[in-house]
Amino acid sequence: MESRFWKMIKLRILGRVRKLKNSQRDSGEFLNRLREDVVVSDLFIDVGANIGLISKFILDSTRASTFPIIALEPDPEAFFVLSEISDQRLTKVNKAAWISEGFTSLYRHKDWEINQSHTSSTLVESKSNIDNKNSVLVSTIDFANMLENSTASKITIKMDIEGAEYKVLKYLIKRQALKKVYRLYCEFHPNSIRFGYSLHLLIGAWILFSGNRKKIRVWL
Repeated sequence: MESRFWKMIKLRILGRVRKLKNSQRDSGEFLNRLREDVVVSDLFIDVGANIGLISKFILDSTRASTFPIIALEPDPEAFFVLSEISDQRLTKVNKAAWISEGFTSLYRHKDWEINQSHTSSTLVESKSNIDNKNSVLVSTIDFANMLENSTASKITIKMDIEGAEYKVLKYLIKRQALKKVYRLYCEFHPNSIRFGYSLHLLIGAWILFSGNRKKIRVWL
């Protein structure tokens, strides 16, 4: 059972943060901030691109720009839709950003057989709205290596990887792989994975004490 302590944390602290996030979802403020950071960068990486809505937004709203965009998406169905976006600036990669190269299971929503929704797909088996009945084996890329090997010197990232962000961010910080990153917008999912609120507090401490607080911002 959940302790009274964690109930208090959720209600009084994290609940307020979520309320603030929800109040800003419809304002377009986050998209505008992202676009402003992307146009002063020399590379944009859309991590967990899904069907490419954010990549398409950046492409459409920065038509005169020539910076490259890399969209990472492991789900084969979502990647099929993403791959139909035609723009020379966009490189589409059918892999999951992770802490190593290889293969792993991608877990899909419990209602996959009903609605074929891939918006909740995750590498985290403990996520509350998924199961392993319709999991699929996907390729992974060592995201720290990808950043370190990039020729870009000012990278903006949008990361929405459905709970796997805690492990990936910790790995990036431990590897000191954020040196070339100008801004990283991350959507956090503390309420949907096991020990999520503990992980959320811990990653906040890692971000703060590693000196990356100004680089990493909360996404939608």
